[in-house]
Amino acid sequence: QPMPHASAPMDDVGRTAIVLPPTHGDWSVAAERVGGVPLLRRILVSTQRAGVRRVIICAGDAAPRLQALVGARPPESRIECVDTEPAAVSEAVGGNGISPCFFIRASTVLNPPLLTELRAAYHPGAPFVVPAGQGSDAPVALGSPAVPTGRLQPPVQVPLSGAAVCLDLANTTSAGAAAALYRALGKATDSWLIRRSRRLLFPIMRALVDTRVTPNQLTLAGFFIGLGAIACLWQGDYAWTVIGGMLFVLAYLTDLLDGMLARLRLQESRWGGVMDYVLDNLVHVGHNVQIGENSLLVAQVGVGGSTTIGRGVTLAGQA
Repeated sequence: QPMPHASAPMDDVGRTAIVLPPTHGDWSVAAERVGGVPLLRRILVSTQRAGVRRVIICAGDAAPRLQALVGARPPESRIECVDTEPAAVSEAVGGNGISPCFFIRASTVLNPPLLTELRAAYHPGAPFVVPAGQGSDAPVALGSPAVPTGRLQPPVQVPLSGAAVCLDLANTTSAGAAAALYRALGKATDSWLIRRSRRLLFPIMRALVDTRVTPNQLTLAGFFIGLGAIACLWQGDYAWTVIGGMLFVLAYLTDLLDGMLARLRLQESRWGGVMDYVLDNLVHVGHNVQIGENSLLVAQVGVGGSTTIGRGVTLAGQA
């Protein structure tokens, strides 16, 4: 028997999200900060980043209290609060009723990759798709609102990558959920060194996440630290070279930290990405110029009576 949503265009899959009441029904959990962001705000921004164009919050009487958490509504999406009754939700969905929607518990800690991966795994023959290891009571599911009884059928379980997070605060703590978000900040292209460096930065992340320090401020800090490292290396003295090397390591860690903080707080922006790219490359150019200058000086000294054994390293000898 074909599912009622089988004819829905695949481009419309997951373009609407229905935020259901928290697992225990207490909407105060929506204001709980996880990873520096109130839970409901994290859900709304994550849905927007995943391409959701409309969010329906089944808030009921809690709607007035949730307005402050909704904040400025992004122009790409439409957010509305409705009653918790199924009839009210059905009316709000309206003409989009045949299109598969995300169903998200308001007590869920998630990130954009989770929603993107569920949408990629969806196919019309499935009543619902949920993260692997979770059944019909999963805090996040993708399926058609036209078949609410579909959750009674076995949902299709989707294995998630390490970049996706899906936890219900009813079953974990805020600290545990934040730790899962930290672990998901890496990239598939990360080398062993970068993965270890990210772990080294987790304690600093915890210290910064609820402060007013912004990712762009960290980008600027890393830029000036990098300039300081170049200035130290230009001195040519052994002690200054050691200090310069330490500053370069600090600039490298700061460069990792700004992106991690931006992804954790969902504060990525085009301007931030451009600034990070430009300032990083200015430091790299300055570093390479400094290396080239030192290499030239070493070669000149070698002609006058020293032997060059490597870039920037010479042994004095007879001419």
